Amino acid sequence: MRLPLIAMLLLPRLAWSVQLPPTEPVFNVIGVEQGMPSAQTAPIVEDALGRIWVGTTNGLARLDGHSIRTFVADVADPHALVSNSVDALSVDHIGRVWVATQGGHVARHRIDSDDFERIDWGGADIAVWALAPLGDDMLLGTMGKGVLRLDMRGQTSAIAEMSANNVLNLYADSGSVWLGSLTGELWHIDGTSAQRITGPPEDQVLGLNARNGVAHFTTADGRYCTARSDGSKHCESVPEIARPGRLRMVLPLDDSVWLGGDGELLHWPESAKPQRIPFRPGAIGGIPSQGFWAGYADRSGNIWLSTRGGGLLQWSTSARRFSVWAPDVAQDTGYNVGRVRGIARRPGGELLLATFGAGLIEIDFHGRAQSVAIDGLNPRVWALNAKRDQLWVGHHDGLTQVSDNQVRELLADGMVDIIAEVNGALWAARTGNDVNRIDSGGATRYAFGERGLRGLEIQQIAAGADGSAWFASDAGLFRYDGQRDLFEVLLAGNVDAFSLGRLGIHVFVDGELRRFRWHAGLLQDETFAPRRFSAMQSVGALHDDGYALWLMGPQGLLRWDIASDSIEMFDRRDGLTTRELSDRPAFVDRSGVFVGSEQGAIHFDPDAFRKLPEPSTLRFDAIRIATVDANLVRNGAQSVAIDAKHRSIEIDVRLDTLDRAHGQRFAFRLLPRDADWPMHQASPTLNLGVLPSSDYTLRVRAIDGYGQPARNELSLPIAVAAPPWRSWAMLASAFALCALFWSYAAWLKRRENARAALRDAQQQALWAQQLAAEKGALVAELSHEIRNPLNGMLGMARLLSSASLPPSNMRHVELLNAAGTQLVSLLDNVLDWSRVDAQADSLTLQSLDVGRELSAQIEHYGHLAQAKGLAFDAVVESNLVVLAAAARLRQIVENLLSNAIKYTARGSVRLSAVGDGNMAAISVTDTGPGLSAEQAAQLFKPFIRGAGERLAPGTGLGLVLSKRLAERMGGSLILVPQAVGACFQLRLPLARTSPAYPEEATPAPAAPLLGMRLLLVEDDPIAREATEAELRAQGASVQSAPDALAALSTLMVESVDAALLDWDLPGMSGMELADVMRTQHPAVRLLAVTARATPEDRANAKARGFEAHISKPIKIAELIAALTSGHKRVDM
Repeated sequence: MRLPLIAMLLLPRLAWSVQLPPTEPVFNVIGVEQGMPSAQTAPIVEDALGRIWVGTTNGLARLDGHSIRTFVADVADPHALVSNSVDALSVDHIGRVWVATQGGHVARHRIDSDDFERIDWGGADIAVWALAPLGDDMLLGTMGKGVLRLDMRGQTSAIAEMSANNVLNLYADSGSVWLGSLTGELWHIDGTSAQRITGPPEDQVLGLNARNGVAHFTTADGRYCTARSDGSKHCESVPEIARPGRLRMVLPLDDSVWLGGDGELLHWPESAKPQRIPFRPGAIGGIPSQGFWAGYADRSGNIWLSTRGGGLLQWSTSARRFSVWAPDVAQDTGYNVGRVRGIARRPGGELLLATFGAGLIEIDFHGRAQSVAIDGLNPRVWALNAKRDQLWVGHHDGLTQVSDNQVRELLADGMVDIIAEVNGALWAARTGNDVNRIDSGGATRYAFGERGLRGLEIQQIAAGADGSAWFASDAGLFRYDGQRDLFEVLLAGNVDAFSLGRLGIHVFVDGELRRFRWHAGLLQDETFAPRRFSAMQSVGALHDDGYALWLMGPQGLLRWDIASDSIEMFDRRDGLTTRELSDRPAFVDRSGVFVGSEQGAIHFDPDAFRKLPEPSTLRFDAIRIATVDANLVRNGAQSVAIDAKHRSIEIDVRLDTLDRAHGQRFAFRLLPRDADWPMHQASPTLNLGVLPSSDYTLRVRAIDGYGQPARNELSLPIAVAAPPWRSWAMLASAFALCALFWSYAAWLKRRENARAALRDAQQQALWAQQLAAEKGALVAELSHEIRNPLNGMLGMARLLSSASLPPSNMRHVELLNAAGTQLVSLLDNVLDWSRVDAQADSLTLQSLDVGRELSAQIEHYGHLAQAKGLAFDAVVESNLVVLAAAARLRQIVENLLSNAIKYTARGSVRLSAVGDGNMAAISVTDTGPGLSAEQAAQLFKPFIRGAGERLAPGTGLGLVLSKRLAERMGGSLILVPQAVGACFQLRLPLARTSPAYPEEATPAPAAPLLGMRLLLVEDDPIAREATEAELRAQGASVQSAPDALAALSTLMVESVDAALLDWDLPGMSGMELADVMRTQHPAVRLLAVTARATPEDRANAKARGFEAHISKPIKIAELIAALTSGHKRVDM
């Protein structure tokens, strides 16, 4: 949208307002790349030590501001979690963290050993969705058993008054607990009774939280409500949200409430209108497209939001000191380029932004960005000056003046990048050309190199200490002498910027900061030593706020508190979208400082940075001692005693706040070793290594992220015992033993050498096996992440294939299908190779008729060869029966045929299968370019592809995988030398028994799923839409749901024959959903439709009661076959 020039000129001419146009928060996004075990995050709690715990679908994460520790499941370890899928978290009355994981497993964190104690509460296979403390007990919100009260002895009891069986939410608040059920009921529980506040059909509770005795909840029909224990409540609609019925996250604060839905967030202050924050593609620090799950405000005021695939979002208290107006590339506002070079405010307070590429942008008090239309204005705008009824715009083609609804062009033959008004005159600088003074008498040009002005670029123009205009250039600092009409040099050098203020005259020249004073000239301040900043070699602006000096530029934003000599650097964790700020001067008004950046305009009020939080408390977090025999943990110890066997001592400390944790610093001093305190360090960990025997005292200091010392210091006595051999008696005994066993030692040495060699070989083998297993797990996870979007892409392509499209568009769809199919093939090859390499698969061998098994491949590749203009011939000996795995036999032959056709430009491809003694020889021969001796030597190595004429797309895994599969089936794959082309021969053992095949299946009907009622549970919206459309095209009636809770809600009102469940659902997983459905809906058939495609996944599906396991991307024929197996078709 473009704002007409006339509208811009008619706005009220008021004094600049302190009020600013609204902005959206810039979140610190913490995802897998930052160390989270999964982007699927759910419950959040804060423990007694100020650490944040987050449950995910792939483990429990703990954030302390410096690192993320993940607790993973290990069924064999009694002090580990049983499952990685975390459903609920809570903190009990003495500060211990409780965890509920998939399958109803409950555990309690042990602080001293930093592990878990499993709680056997007698509820195996009963899902626990919520936890909340009530007095000394813990309440368990279960699926099917309602809410149970678990005491400290591990005994459970029901709350008699409760009728809600399926508990979705529990929140402890003010000594009581609020409960939300899956059926939409709201209950209040105190120490002795339970009271139902509301429930369907009046209100169906969707999201729930509580604060200061008030329950805050959202309803399924899109309202936001509050309720009290006396039964009173208040509800109102939420028209600002596009999908209010999906608001599941509720976070009440003292002065506002946050509501989170699918790709949209609402911030609702008490005394202002709600602000909707939508998902914006490409926005830095914006919210994800996925839905929100939970919200939490910690003791420092940081806000944490969990999402169903977008990671964990943090909006810190420090981030609220900055306002950022970022571009929106997805909206048609014109503000789609974030490179802001100049900033001004209109008389009414609206912002004007000079952008390099998007022209002139205005942001009004609704937060709307609009492009300002000025005829002839170059979109590369550098500088702005808005005074009274005039606007001056410096751009790539000159200077534009807008006044009294008139537009005037000046200085049209150069780029104007600096504009400033000093003493009623406007100064405009053109890079490489000149400086121009514009006043009522017209424009006066001062070229570089004339009248004392030197340099090629002006960096800043502002009023100096004497009231005249000062100019910072790449050749020095100059003042304009109006009486003599010339420029006087004040300081030589490359001057980036200067500032005048209470702290003095500061100039950033030649990469260092210097201080001056004015006394009929610029004099060096001898009390100030020039200062260099390692993080700032150049600046765009300086600002003196009277207490601290601010440095801004392409290398970041820095605040230097001169009195304490403390430095703060700010980045995206502090609410900025980028550290790369503009190299142009900042704009300052009563509200604070405005500065441009590569990702929008930034504002901050320097006074807000002098309001510091309460000092933090420093504590020991962990003490780890590595000895010859074991690794010891001494968390919570008041002193440490160590014997001589220790190899290292590692000590972690923490402050009890996560606010600006990246700015915290720590100092460790070990007495009597360290004579003085060393410099502070960013790491909160100290490794003392091996200490000589003595008595020590470790002292620790810390500075919080705001530069203030912690409220306390730490002291830890450490006693290192002397080794026993230091006594005279022990020395004499040792000498005698040495003499006695001297000869025996030589023999022991020889034997130990032999044993060491054996151990090394065994260890190498073990490492290789572990590496292969880890590689296989990584490849499987990557395959899963790629298969999900591929599933939606190929599903949409299949739908397009069935539509009536022009031939050119149909060709595009065919190419899309081919590309997706090739990618699936590559994924399968990489996954197969990793598993074969790790020997993770067991092959089931059976008697197979070669002709029957390969008939489809022969027909398919025969067509491909003919389409390429090649002759194709296949000769298979009748009744040739081999002992092999059917899928692997077809896979090997498909790879050989595909390679032969791929590499043969002209001629023929031939397949032959004959008996050869007790083996079958299956050969694929082509007339292609063949292989050189060097190529043949490298042929069966992984990731080695053809060269020269045999170069084609692929991973280089096909042949090595085929060779290893052949060997695992008792056969071989060899290259048979020949004069022309290439010949590969697969040799497999002949079978001693005849194959057994089922009877031929009858042809499938035109609508094989007619009359079948299906429930599709899939969180990916594209895949859900594509699969739903394909199933309906086959005659099925389909209900769909994006997660487990929506699926269970659907099952309450709809009857279905079968459910297709994705496994990796947000919140409750597909496995957990299947457990619940087997209990509550046993007649519904369960089919797994998942990107988890390993043999272990298939076996797991069978063990959990799934009738079939369909790997993504879905093959619709495979899915239809699984659904119609045992189903009676209904003809209508």
